[in-house]
Amino acid sequence: MERTSVFRASVEVPALAWLISPIEIADFRANYFERKPLLVKREDPGYYAELMTMEDLDDVFATSNFRADNTRIIVDGRETPVSELGEAPGSELEKLYSYYRDGHTIIINGIQERWTPLARLCRRLNLEANLHAQVNVYLTPPNARGFKAHYDTHDVLMAQAYGSKTWRLYGADADLPLPTQRCDKSKDFGRPRTEFSLSDGDVVYLPRGTVHEGTSTGEASMHITVGLHPPVWAASIKRAVEAIVENDIEFRKVMPLGFAHDAEVRTEAEQIAKFLADRLRDQMSPEDIVSRSAREAVVNHRTPDLHGHLLDLQRLDDVDLDTTVRRRSETQMMLTVDESIARLAFHGKTVELPVHVVPELRYIAETSQAGFTARSIAGDLDVAGCLVLVRMLFREGLLTTC
Repeated sequence: MERTSVFRASVEVPALAWLISPIEIADFRANYFERKPLLVKREDPGYYAELMTMEDLDDVFATSNFRADNTRIIVDGRETPVSELGEAPGSELEKLYSYYRDGHTIIINGIQERWTPLARLCRRLNLEANLHAQVNVYLTPPNARGFKAHYDTHDVLMAQAYGSKTWRLYGADADLPLPTQRCDKSKDFGRPRTEFSLSDGDVVYLPRGTVHEGTSTGEASMHITVGLHPPVWAASIKRAVEAIVENDIEFRKVMPLGFAHDAEVRTEAEQIAKFLADRLRDQMSPEDIVSRSAREAVVNHRTPDLHGHLLDLQRLDDVDLDTTVRRRSETQMMLTVDESIARLAFHGKTVELPVHVVPELRYIAETSQAGFTARSIAGDLDVAGCLVLVRMLFREGLLTTC
């Protein structure tokens, strides 16, 4: 029988709590998450400066290329293809700025892939809440609107990092839509139900399905949108069904020939469907559904903490019995043990080890960030074996130097 343990990462400052402060996480979960919008007015300009400032965005613009998968140019709901920026060296950025000067909103999608503080934010949200986070940045010139009223198919936190923007909410057009239930942006949503302004340091949370639109005021606006993508029950159950179907031949048989027009054959098909529904119910374990989703949340971490790993690889041979190492602070791991094999999952991969090293693996997972040496590891391995284990996990990126 398998035994699974999840070892959480060490996160100094909870990212979600910081984003919505002073609202308590318990209050957010009970009263707002997937229920209704939350507006936090702080009167604290610069609150989000550690994530990104206007100067930081200027640096990103100056050192980036702009592709259709990471850049959008919008004004009043009309989008300009990125291909129109041109291909001549140096022309892309100038053309981008020309659109901005003419009132267009510039959107950089997935900017966490090129800006370390935002990558760290996404990683911490993943560790805390077992969700995938993506960050888009919206730069809007004065007195301009990007998108028309619309809703998103994921929850968002919109943090104002520069200037101000007036937002109008039209209520929920769709209750918790799935990714396939996209918004019809040509629809007239009527009159807004709520209007408010976000100033530098404010944030608003919108559950998916909430129709919204924003217009900058008399100054430029930059806001950071954190898209929250937790596992959805529908997807988790669908994956569980697919796993059963792949391993049970009864589900791979065809429906009876002629069932659509022959009443007798149709009755036979309904009996088979009942048999399969019962068979599916018998094989669907609630524990398996949750465990599979937990594994995906822990193992398939999209932004692994590998800062400094290149340098670690260069000094691998220098790691000895007395070298102080530690588990990477923002890396979580899952240890699954059966009768003969220990499987250590992290950074989207699984490392198999002999089961007799489990005590040492638990010591490594549970030791504080102060670190340890191969010589200090508690367990049954001799010091030479402990050094081999430490070097292997150092090479794989789970461990780093203190």
